[in-house]
Amino acid sequence: MSNNGGGRRGRGGNTNNATPQQCQEYTGKYFSPSTDRSSASPNLHCPPTAITALSDSKSTVTNAINALQPSGNTVIPAGLLWGWRVLSPGAPFTEAEPYDEEERVKAIVLLTDGENNVNGGQSFNGSTFNAFGFKSNGHLGSNPNSELNSKTQTVCNNIKAKGIRIYTIGFRINDSTTHNLLRNCASKPDMYYNSPSNSQLAAIFSEIAQGLSELRIAQ
Repeated sequence: MSNNGGGRRGRGGNTNNATPQQCQEYTGKYFSPSTDRSSASPNLHCPPTAITALSDSKSTVTNAINALQPSGNTVIPAGLLWGWRVLSPGAPFTEAEPYDEEERVKAIVLLTDGENNVNGGQSFNGSTFNAFGFKSNGHLGSNPNSELNSKTQTVCNNIKAKGIRIYTIGFRINDSTTHNLLRNCASKPDMYYNSPSNSQLAAIFSEIAQGLSELRIAQ
C-alpha cells in the first residue's frame, strides 16, 4: 500500500480518500491495471486495451482495429512513438527485425482526424492526462499545443533517420498548421494524404498497401 496526501491506494488501483488528480498520477496502475475508469480511478483516460504487437495474423489485427474506441485529446507524437516502439527491435516489443534487415519494409501510417490538443478536461488538473502528463504540470510549456507540434516533428525526423517510412493522412482536418506538420512528417511529399471522405480514406489505404507490396518485391 502507499499513502500520499491522505489517499491510500493498493496495487490494483483502488483508491480511498484520494483526490482525482492523485488517482490519475498513481503509477501503480501500470503494474496491476484495473478496468475501472471512473473519475476516482487512476485509469481514467487510459486505453481499455493494450497496444497490439506485430503479427502476421489478419484476424488479430482486424479484431484489434474493430475494438478501438476513440476518446480524449489528440496527442500525435504519442501515437508515433508507440508505432516506432512496435517496429523497433528492442524492448518493450521483441517481434520486429533489426533496422538493417533487408527482407522487410518498416513503415508507419499516421492517421489523425484532428490537430494536437490537450486543452479542456477535468477542472482538477487543467487537462485530460496524456503521454506527457497534465498540462498544468508544465511539461508542455506555456503553449502545449505548439510544443506538441514541435515534438511531433522531432519524433518524425528520428523515425525517418532509422530508415522507417512514414505515410501521413489528415482525415477531415481544416487546420493548415496540422496539414503542414503532416506533410513535413511524411517521408516524401507524395506520402502525405488529405482525406476529406470515408471512401477516399479506404482508397488511400489501398494505395499505400499496393506501394509497400511493390517496394518489397523490388527489394
